[in-house]
Amino acid sequence: MVRLARSYTMLALLFYLASTAAGTALALALRLPLGPWTRLGLGVVLGQLLMAWTPLLWALALDLDARSAGLVATATLAAAAALAALASKSLRAALNPLVRELQSGLAATRNRPALMASVLLLPLFAWLHHSHYLRPGPGGLHSAGVTWGDLPIHLGLASRFLHADGLPRLEHPLFLGGALHYPFVADYQAAVLSSLGLSLRWAFIGGGLVPLASMLPLMHGLTTLWLGRSRPAVTALALLLFFCAGGLGFLLFAMHLADGKSFLELLATTNATYIDPHVLKSGHLGNLFIAARTAAYGMPMAVGALLLLGHVVAAPKHQAPVAALAIGGLIVGALPLIHGHSFAVLCGAGVCYAFLSRHHLRAWALHGLVLATLATPQLLWLFATETSGPGPSWAGGFLRPAPNESEWLFDLVMGVGAWLALVPLAFAALAPSGRRLTLPLLLLLPIANLITLTPTVYDNVKLLAFFDVAAAPLVAALLFDFARRPAARLARSLVAVLAVMLATASGVLALGFELINDSVLLKPRDIELAELVKAKTRPDQIIATAASYHDPVALLSGRRVLACTLPMLATHGIDARQRALEVMTLYRGGPASRRIIEHHRVTAIVVGDRERSDLPQIDEAFLGSIARSVHGRNGQRLYLLE
Repeated sequence: MVRLARSYTMLALLFYLASTAAGTALALALRLPLGPWTRLGLGVVLGQLLMAWTPLLWALALDLDARSAGLVATATLAAAAALAALASKSLRAALNPLVRELQSGLAATRNRPALMASVLLLPLFAWLHHSHYLRPGPGGLHSAGVTWGDLPIHLGLASRFLHADGLPRLEHPLFLGGALHYPFVADYQAAVLSSLGLSLRWAFIGGGLVPLASMLPLMHGLTTLWLGRSRPAVTALALLLFFCAGGLGFLLFAMHLADGKSFLELLATTNATYIDPHVLKSGHLGNLFIAARTAAYGMPMAVGALLLLGHVVAAPKHQAPVAALAIGGLIVGALPLIHGHSFAVLCGAGVCYAFLSRHHLRAWALHGLVLATLATPQLLWLFATETSGPGPSWAGGFLRPAPNESEWLFDLVMGVGAWLALVPLAFAALAPSGRRLTLPLLLLLPIANLITLTPTVYDNVKLLAFFDVAAAPLVAALLFDFARRPAARLARSLVAVLAVMLATASGVLALGFELINDSVLLKPRDIELAELVKAKTRPDQIIATAASYHDPVALLSGRRVLACTLPMLATHGIDARQRALEVMTLYRGGPASRRIIEHHRVTAIVVGDRERSDLPQIDEAFLGSIARSVHGRNGQRLYLLE
């Protein structure tokens, strides 16, 4: 079996430390009125941004493989951090107060609720990453929950980057010749971390866990900004409401229980999100942040940018927050190939914020210049392909195309749930400054019902997550203040608790699904086959496989395949039905098979367990007659054609 549990080397650790140090230096240089906890979170986000783009820029400039790009990036970031520390007395002087403030802030009684929420959430984040990303176990490598279905694209991308001799052809890893519209930078970072000594398992865990953890202090910073003062108890409640925000899917769940299904059986097969035919919003932790690595990577960056831009709106007219706007432009401009939905949201919010603080017009012009300079090449590449690129289209429903108006209304009510009543009340109770800052995000609820940025309407959950970023602190403040009023305090507290339960019950069920669900992703024989292909073929060769969902060749060997994971390709706007027919024809043998092999320049053909189970007919005599050599054992074969 592939070694997936190596301890990481000093190179990978140095890469992390150098990027985080450089990012923290940038955060300190901004001199914004942020608490130490929030400044640390912003520093981590900026460090992740540098970690993502520095090796990729070196690879693009010099056509480097992942390891070489990682080494050059590590040296670059370490030198930058060292020079900043040596050259700036003010930076060195700022570090000691930061440490002291952080220590005193964490020890303060008033901050204990937020601290306890972080203490409870961080182990949960760590466990979900442990159980969901290539966990060795009985029967092979395991995954869990929604991530089991999302891993092919991420693992396929990371393997392609990791095993290529240089920077590989930027095409869809699951479809030969397909345009790569999917934001791939997070998976490129996983490849770099793995090339520096981590296994892919730990590269995925480290690459997702650190940015997700930074959401905790950043949400605290946004809560403080929007509410006008630091309220750690409200932050703690806001974190629960945000990560478990869901609609009324738990009612449909309860109806299935009433039909006689056991609770554990039902929990293992549904998460109050995909309840046929309805698709509802039920918790962002498993459905979004663990499964969709682009969101786990990009959303914390976007929240950091929201924090910077929000402080610009709140700044006095006589202060020109040039540095905050420049760094905000840097973050937003880096997002198109990290997380497209975050980029779209921040562009819209930035336009609204620029209008609100138009007295800082020159500083906003700098923000726009930095953003456009960085984002334009990425957008041109995304759209300048033979197939249609990502772009807005009519959604016509809540997370699914609605068959009629009544179904649309039902989905909306069931999907948003208690938020429909609580968010308007919370918005009305907010100070005018907070309303101006949160309104652009709250408008994402109606927008997500009308347009979609990808071929799959359910991807609008990534827009709704930003709606919840704003809604959660507002509702938390509303319920906290409501429960603390002297009159009928016990009754008010019970009402507040009930409201929290209604708003989070579906999210808690979705989290339960992630915690108890477990599936084999790749069997030992799959891993052996991928190792055989990797040993006998070159990185850019084209391999024919069965086009199965978890194709081991595409996921682990880093080789190019004709097609695999067809349902996922459909969600990416790629119709692979014709390619699937070509694959079946290729394995049948004969003149038609030869034409397909020549057309796609196939250099090797795999016949393993998945091929024998998934394909209707395989003519191994024909494959043997056209092969120059045959390799394999225990019934698994690799036919090399050149």
